[in-house]
Amino acid sequence: MQQTTTISGWLGLLCRIIIINCTRKWANQSCIFTGFSILLLGLLSACADVNQTTKPYIVVLQVAEVERAYRFSEPRTVADLLSEADVALREDDFLSHPLEAPLADGMHVTLQRSGHWLECQQQAIPFSEVRIANELLTPGEIQLSRAGIEGIENVCTSYQNEGGTTQVTGIEREVLLPPTQEVYFVGVAPPQTRVTIDGTIAYLSHGTIWIMSQSSENRFPLALPGDADGVVFQLSPTGESLLFTRQREVQETNELWWLASTADSAAPALPLSVTHVRGAVWHPSEARVMFTYTLEEQPTLRRQRLDPGTGTLQAIETSQTHWAANPMIQLQLSHDGQTIAYSNHQELGMLDLASGDRQTLASFSPPHPGDPSAWLPHFSWSAEPKMLIATLPNPTESQANRFDLSVFLLEGALRATLFEDVGSEAIAKYSPRSHAMIGFTTHTEEGHALFIADRDGSNQRGVFPRSAGTATQQIADFAWSADGQQILAIVDGNLWLIEVDSGQAWQLSADGGVTALDWAP
Repeated sequence: MQQTTTISGWLGLLCRIIIINCTRKWANQSCIFTGFSILLLGLLSACADVNQTTKPYIVVLQVAEVERAYRFSEPRTVADLLSEADVALREDDFLSHPLEAPLADGMHVTLQRSGHWLECQQQAIPFSEVRIANELLTPGEIQLSRAGIEGIENVCTSYQNEGGTTQVTGIEREVLLPPTQEVYFVGVAPPQTRVTIDGTIAYLSHGTIWIMSQSSENRFPLALPGDADGVVFQLSPTGESLLFTRQREVQETNELWWLASTADSAAPALPLSVTHVRGAVWHPSEARVMFTYTLEEQPTLRRQRLDPGTGTLQAIETSQTHWAANPMIQLQLSHDGQTIAYSNHQELGMLDLASGDRQTLASFSPPHPGDPSAWLPHFSWSAEPKMLIATLPNPTESQANRFDLSVFLLEGALRATLFEDVGSEAIAKYSPRSHAMIGFTTHTEEGHALFIADRDGSNQRGVFPRSAGTATQQIADFAWSADGQQILAIVDGNLWLIEVDSGQAWQLSADGGVTALDWAP
């Protein structure tokens, strides 16, 4: 503001000189020429003055033992410097320059403090880089999947000054924004194994859906952006189509989709206009009928029929449920299509679809009370008679975090424990074979393992891994073949096919990103 006034004053003075000298000499061209020459010289001088004043300059502020440099391009005072550094003066502070002193290039302002004080400054947190194998790329190809973003932390340093000596007494860090990893996909070749496949296999890897049929070599990915979330991932009873959910970035929710044909790599995948999906299951015997469970405004269970010609759903029956307080849920429909079993983080129950009656089979304290999504009990239906097997908490005085495999005989309301202390992630599923064997996972000292047993828990034997001492970090899920002779499992993020009787196993994927699977005849 001061500089603008100076320039205006110079110009005004020059104009007055011209007017005074030329008022009586308008006909004198030399006067006019001289006046404008003076005016031009004044303007050039003013511009030179502007350029000289706005030249950037550096000032150093030292607070106790810490020095920081600040850059300015306009006239500022020491008070402005303290404001820029977010430093407030205290009564016992000593400042080397008056607050009103103008700043100059190379100036060193010192602030000495006594007693205790705290200085805080936000700093960047560097992001890390991760590389993930991906079979969609050619071997060795590298592709950026997500750019890294630096985080922000607030670093507060405590100082103490005694006798003119300043010491650091402590440093506290608070993460305001965690960094985001930079993710690269690296192409890898699939395992060079050819295995005959009975029926159709669908699996989800790094958000991409793959379909495999007839042979492990005969597979293709869906041409989608890789945003399937695995909340719903189920083949139709005949394996001809697939029901799945995808993330929607704008509404921060998901949407139900339908793949029309698993036999055709060019078949369309269509949205079904169902959002906020927490569960969806096909009816085992009624063609194109499904049950969807959504949480958009209130928890709603709908029975709907799919029109394959238009890809639209027609509501047959709608009911509200009591699951509002438990948004995380799992659903399974019994083999006769009459009952839906459900589980959340504190309850296992079933709903009779004909009468609408609900029955609680087991209630328990949430293993992770603050996070309902951290754990959900796995469960599985058997064929007739109706039986349900589930992994449920069973804490004891010596084992507060114990989980057992329990079986429920629904007609007689009988509950029995089949296997003890199997771990919270244990999965059990009945075989489709007539003598109803059970496949189940458990946690051993070496890692996760897959076992089979008769449905009463007898004749237990290990299936995978077969080699003693072989470490398997996780068996995330598995499915039986239609004839009960094979098991398809997610082992440490890869797909494995296992012969039940011989224990022979084949690895079918290599990118370590498989999170969901299904297998249909």
